[in-house]
Amino acid sequence: MSTESEIKDWRYGSTQAERMCAQILVLEKYEDVDPQAPLGGPDGIKDLKCAKSGSTFIAACFFASTPKSFREVKKKFKVDLLGVAKEKVDGMVFFVNQPLTLTERKDLQETATAQKAVLVLYHLERIRTVLDSPSGYGLRAQYLRIPTTTEENLSLMTILSEQHQSQKQIIDRLTRELYRTQSMILQFTPLPTSPSTTSAMLLYPNEVSANLTLPLITTIHRALLQNKFDGLLRQVNVWIGHAGSNPGNSVFVPEAWENIPTKLAELLAGWNSNYPMFKQSQSRLAIVRAVASFHYRFLEIHPFIDGNGRAANFLMQQQVRDLLASSSRVDDLTGGEYYAALLSCNAGNLNPLEQLVDNAIKCAART
Repeated sequence: MSTESEIKDWRYGSTQAERMCAQILVLEKYEDVDPQAPLGGPDGIKDLKCAKSGSTFIAACFFASTPKSFREVKKKFKVDLLGVAKEKVDGMVFFVNQPLTLTERKDLQETATAQKAVLVLYHLERIRTVLDSPSGYGLRAQYLRIPTTTEENLSLMTILSEQHQSQKQIIDRLTRELYRTQSMILQFTPLPTSPSTTSAMLLYPNEVSANLTLPLITTIHRALLQNKFDGLLRQVNVWIGHAGSNPGNSVFVPEAWENIPTKLAELLAGWNSNYPMFKQSQSRLAIVRAVASFHYRFLEIHPFIDGNGRAANFLMQQQVRDLLASSSRVDDLTGGEYYAALLSCNAGNLNPLEQLVDNAIKCAART
């Protein structure tokens, strides 16, 4: 029993032929493989429909149980070819269980070209090649009742082992890339540590603002914005001003983008270092000044393209809750008075901003 003879002397009927051809299309990476009427009934001059590489096809199967002349093959082919125009597709996949010479294959190709149709031809030898390949062993056993030999099993095991190793290598490589990227992110702007910073982390582990880090800041920004800029530090220079303004006549020019990692690291490190002192302070005014100063400095650095105000307000909420009371609430700072206070900060006067922060804090009074 050979694959070639089982295909050529087909004994399994049209339904099995169409189903096997559909499976071959799947093996050959065709998409949306859709058998039309394998169990009988009119199929509209098409046995199958499918697509590949952006082109759409009908597929037709001509599996005869006895040898057929090329004239008979071509007659069936031309009938099936009519389905291309009827279905408004790009071409046809034609399966035939007869051997075709190169001249006969060329004849069918030219016939399809004359009808402005793409032809993909699966003749006897090409079908045999698919079914006798490791990927086709299953189909061969299912539809032709031909089991795999010991040699084929060994070959299949070797291929599967190589594929497994290849997949494992890909997974290992992607895992290394993930850890490398994660490491780069965490080490992007390493923050200086000090005894006071370490002390704050140990004494106040549940207080977010006790240890502000770059990954934490970018995570907060990502959660607040949820858009394409989320979590990404600014990589262009910007200025704040009226429409048509330039850096020379703008209201404010933030830090140059290349200085952002260093300046932001300094700001976070300074806050972390002083946190134990803030925590122990009995002066509401001292805490308000510290929070207002951090708020303005964060906006002055302007670390993100967008969402700096939202991130700064969120951080201020957390700082006040951690330092004054767990029930503390801070109204978001917005509006004309707030922007006027920021302009005063640009001129070196933080008093208006401190007053706004103090007024915005809603919590139990501290002495």
